[in-house]
Amino acid sequence: MPLNFYDYDDDVCVHGFLSIACCADSDFTDKNTNISWSPDDKWYPDRSGCHNVTRPVVNYKVYDKVRDFDTGSGKRCYNLTTIKDQEYLIRGTFLYGDAVRTNLVSSFDVSVGVTPISQVNSSVDSEVEGIFKATNSYIDFCLVPDKGDPYISQLELRPVNDSEYLQGQFSNVLKLVARFDLGRSKDEHRYPDDPFDRIWMPTLMPTLSTKATTINISSSATNISNYNATVTVPLQVLQTALTDADQFSFVHADLDSADYSYTLNLYFLELNDSVKNPGQRVFDIYINNEKKLGNFDILAGGSNYAKLAFNVAANGSLNLTLVKSPNGSEFGPICNAYEILQVRPWVQETNQEDVNVILNVRDDLKSLEIWSGDPCLPSPWDGLVCNSINGSTVITELDLSSRGFKGSIPNSITKLAHLEKLNLSYNNFTKEIPPFPASSVLKSVDLSHNDLTGSLPVSLTLLPHLTTLYFGCNPHLDKNIPSTFNISRLTTDHGMCGSQKSKHKGIIIGTVAGGSFLLTVAVGIALVCYQRKFVSRPKLDGRRYPMTKNVVFSIPSIDDDLNLLSAIRNENLVPLLGYCCENEQQMLVYPFMSNGSLQDRLYGEAAKRKILDWPTRLSIALGAAKGKLYGDSMFNAKPYIRESKIDEIVDPNIKGGYHAEAMWRMVEVALACIEPFSAYRPCMVDIVRELEDALIIENNASEYMKSIDSVGGYSFGGSNRYSIVIEKRILQQPTPCPADPSPINTQSLAPPEPR
Repeated sequence: MPLNFYDYDDDVCVHGFLSIACCADSDFTDKNTNISWSPDDKWYPDRSGCHNVTRPVVNYKVYDKVRDFDTGSGKRCYNLTTIKDQEYLIRGTFLYGDAVRTNLVSSFDVSVGVTPISQVNSSVDSEVEGIFKATNSYIDFCLVPDKGDPYISQLELRPVNDSEYLQGQFSNVLKLVARFDLGRSKDEHRYPDDPFDRIWMPTLMPTLSTKATTINISSSATNISNYNATVTVPLQVLQTALTDADQFSFVHADLDSADYSYTLNLYFLELNDSVKNPGQRVFDIYINNEKKLGNFDILAGGSNYAKLAFNVAANGSLNLTLVKSPNGSEFGPICNAYEILQVRPWVQETNQEDVNVILNVRDDLKSLEIWSGDPCLPSPWDGLVCNSINGSTVITELDLSSRGFKGSIPNSITKLAHLEKLNLSYNNFTKEIPPFPASSVLKSVDLSHNDLTGSLPVSLTLLPHLTTLYFGCNPHLDKNIPSTFNISRLTTDHGMCGSQKSKHKGIIIGTVAGGSFLLTVAVGIALVCYQRKFVSRPKLDGRRYPMTKNVVFSIPSIDDDLNLLSAIRNENLVPLLGYCCENEQQMLVYPFMSNGSLQDRLYGEAAKRKILDWPTRLSIALGAAKGKLYGDSMFNAKPYIRESKIDEIVDPNIKGGYHAEAMWRMVEVALACIEPFSAYRPCMVDIVRELEDALIIENNASEYMKSIDSVGGYSFGGSNRYSIVIEKRILQQPTPCPADPSPINTQSLAPPEPR
C-alpha cells in the first residue's frame, strides 16, 4: 500500500505558528513560505536598540534587522504562550552583521525556560533550535549575558504534532546540532514542505567516501509502500540520497567539548528500482567507530522506507559511518537524511506558586520591565534572593527599597510563602499596610520612609518569626503599637523618624580602678565633621542603601560637598578617594584599612581583638579630636554629637595601666562635651588642649605633677581628684568659639545641673 505522509491543513498548521521579527516596522508575510511575521513590540516596545544588518545570514536573506539589548545586568526573555504537554520546536536567529554598530565582542547563553541549550558568539551569525515539551501555559526564551550585550533577529515557535522526538525524554530539551538533506546541491526545505517548519540543509557529499554518488528522483516516481506509521519527513527530502559502493562517513568535529548524550535519527528510502528484494542492500552502521547495528536491510520490514534512532555519548566530536556488509550484499549503503540532536536535561524552574505571586507583584507595580524570565534562575532578579528548600527554588528575600514606587503596597507580596526578609523602604507607598497570613515566615520587615496610613495590622505584629520591624518616617501612620505586639522580642524603630535602628558603642578610652570595682567612661566626641549619609542597619549585609539628608546641615549640592570632602587631607582623617551617585548606585570610596577599625580591635572576632593600653587609647582620642577640629575649620559647621552614657563604657582590659589624673581629665572632657546647653560645651580648641595635657600627664606623670597648678587654659575642675567619687560641681564658662556662634540667648542663664 502507498505511504501516507503527514497530512495537515494549511490554515490550522500556520495558525499554531508564532513568528517574531525583532524590530520589524509592521506585520509582513514571507512570500516563499507564506508565513506571517509580527514585530516584537509586545515584548520590547523600546526601539533604541534596533539596527539594520548589512551581512545577513545565508538562510535568512529576507530579513536584515537585529535588536541589541543594553542589559546592564540580568537576562532578557520572550515569554511565549504554549499548551501544556504539547511538543514544540523553538528557533532563534542571531544576525550580528558587520562591525559598524559595535566594536565589542558579544557572547551570551540561550536558554529554553531555565535550561541552557547553546552559547551565541558575535563572531558568526547563527541559529539555535530546540525541541521541548511544554510543562506550563508559557515558555521563556531567554538571552543570558556573558560578555557584552545579547542580540536577536528572529524568534519562531512551532507546535510539533505526532512527533517521535521526545518519546521517553519528556524531561529533556533536544538541541539541534545538524539536520541534513543528503544528495541535494542547493535550496533548503522548510514549510510548507515540512509541516513543522524544520529546516533541512542540503548536503551533496559526505565527509569521507570511496566513491559516493547521488540519487535524485522526481516526486511522481516516489512510491513508498507497506509502512504502517506516519512519516513526518517531507517527501521532497526523501527524493534524494547518497550511496556508495563500499562505505561513506560524516564527521562532526565541532560539538561541545563536554560529555553529552546525543540522539541520531537516520531516514532511509530505497530509490533504486533494481533493489526489490531483501538482502540486496545490507550494511552496518557505526557511530564513533562503534558498530551500533549490523546487517541493516531497509526492505527487511516489508517497506522501502525505514527510520532508525540511536542514543550515544560524545565529547567534542561525532562520526557516522555506513559500511557495506561483507556477507554478500550486492549494493553498498544508502541514506536520505539524518539529524543529530544534543540531549540537554531539563532544569527545574522556580517554585511555580512563587513565580505566580512575583509575576503579580511585577504587574501591580508596573515599572519592573527588567524583571524577565524566571525570577531566580539562572540568576535572581534585581532585588530578589532565592534559596533551595526541600529541593525547590523559592524566593526568600525581596528588597524593593528606593525605587520610587507609588500607590498601594501590592497585596500579593504577602503571599510569598517562603519570604523571610521584606524591604519596601524609601518609596512613596500610600494607603494601609496589607494584612499578612499567619503562615508567613517573615523575620524582617522594613516599611520605613513611605507615606503609609492607618495602623500596623494585628496580623503583622503576630507573625511568629518576626524579629525586626521598621515603620518609621510614615507621617500619616498611627504610631500606636497594638497591645498584641510583643515589642520586647523585636529590633524596631518604634515608628519614629530619624531614630537609630541599631545600637552603636562609643569609643572605649579606659577604666578607673577604685577598691574592688571598675568604672568605664566613653568619650562623647564626634570622630568626623561630616556624617556619612547611609542609613543605619542592624548589621552589614552587603546591600546598598540610599543616602539621606545630612543630619548636621542642609547641603545645596551633594557633588560640591563631596568634592570638598575629597580635598581634605589630614593625618587624623581617613581621606575620601571618590564617590558614585549614578542611578541607584550611591557609594563613598575610602582606602582599605588592613588593620580594621577600632571597633574590630575592641569588640570584633576574637582573632582580631587586641588589648589597647591606656596611652594608646589616649593617643587615639587625641587624634580623633584633632581630626574633628580640622574638619570644623574646613566646614565651619556645628558638630552633631550623640549622647553617651557613663554606664556603657566599662573596659577591664587595661587592668589599671593608667595614671588617675590623666584618666579623670579624659572623663571630664567627655562629661563637658555632653552638656545639654551648647554654651556650656567646650570648643574643639579646648578639647584638644585638655587631651594634650592628659597625654603629657600620662607620658611624664611625675615631672608634670610638680607643675600641675601652673597649667593654664580651660579648667575642668583641678587635679586633686584620685577618688572614685565624682564630686558635683559647676563648670566654668568655656573659651568662646568665634567660628561657632551660639544660637542660645546671650542673656544670663541659670547654670545647668551638673552630672
